Amino acid sequence: MSSDATYERLKSMIYRRQLDAGQRLVERDLAGELGVSRIPLREGMVRLESEGLIRSIPHRSSFVAPVEPRDLLEIYSMRLWLEPPATRLATVKKPAKLVRQLGELRDKMIRALDAREYSRSDEYDYRFHVAIVEAAGHSRLLRAYEAAHIRIVGFYTDFLAQKAVDTGRLMREHQQIIRAIEQGDPDQSERVAREHVKRSIVSLEQKFALSLESAENAGAE
Repeated sequence: MSSDATYERLKSMIYRRQLDAGQRLVERDLAGELGVSRIPLREGMVRLESEGLIRSIPHRSSFVAPVEPRDLLEIYSMRLWLEPPATRLATVKKPAKLVRQLGELRDKMIRALDAREYSRSDEYDYRFHVAIVEAAGHSRLLRAYEAAHIRIVGFYTDFLAQKAVDTGRLMREHQQIIRAIEQGDPDQSERVAREHVKRSIVSLEQKFALSLESAENAGAE
């Protein structure tokens, strides 16, 4: 397995909490589990450390970095900066299969929610939004989205939507995004995408009794 593939596998394991926050990373054990030598493993770990997912103590060990409520709010603030303009660009370009793809993902997400399969619902929700970012055709925006570790949020909030979300509202919001893209209305698609993310931020703020503004100020201290 190449260092790139090892990096992606490790990142996925952290996202899915197969490697949990605070867990000590033993190179020998990880190399055996992944079936790789220590060289690509160390290269992958260095990349993840530079992205803040792993922390190292000099001359001691490495461990999975904890994800605090403040971190989750900051990640959602990145969504607020990245998704609305991406949705606008996707509306302008509107790849042929995008609307159908989004409709299928929305339906799968709602079915999973109704079945209380929250992890699957979260997966479809993420795929819905990343499909839009990919359709924007802006390589640097996509890299920024991936580097923001937005994928990690659902697993660390126990998919906050499952206990509080109105499934009908969630379906309507995703349908509004799909409709605006289908109608080729970039102003509307950008607006509804921003409102959708803002509602998610409000849910997080209520869950953790913490405001995004206070989280960002704390992070600057």
